[in-house]
Amino acid sequence: MTTWWQTLTGARRAALREALNAERGQQYLEAADGAEGFAAWLLAADHTCIRRLGVSIFDLSDWGWRDAYDAGATPAAAVRDAVADDDTFGMLLGGDR
Repeated sequence: MTTWWQTLTGARRAALREALNAERGQQYLEAADGAEGFAAWLLAADHTCIRRLGVSIFDLSDWGWRDAYDAGATPAAAVRDAVADDDTFGMLLGGDR
């Protein structure tokens, strides 16, 4: 199976590597236990979550981020699923919780 990381262009991978190597990027590498592709995916998911909701993925309740990555979910789809599964955010956004 092709991973999200493998679908990116070389230029996009280079930009994400640069972001991961910056001080702010270290939290994603740590959360991903050093797995570069997963760390970049987390960074993209976090950027999406902050841009859309004003909160980080780390502000959501525990969720299976690695499982979503391994299943081939895009960062945006994973954020949608994580938010829908989060009791507080799901309720605030009109969920049935």
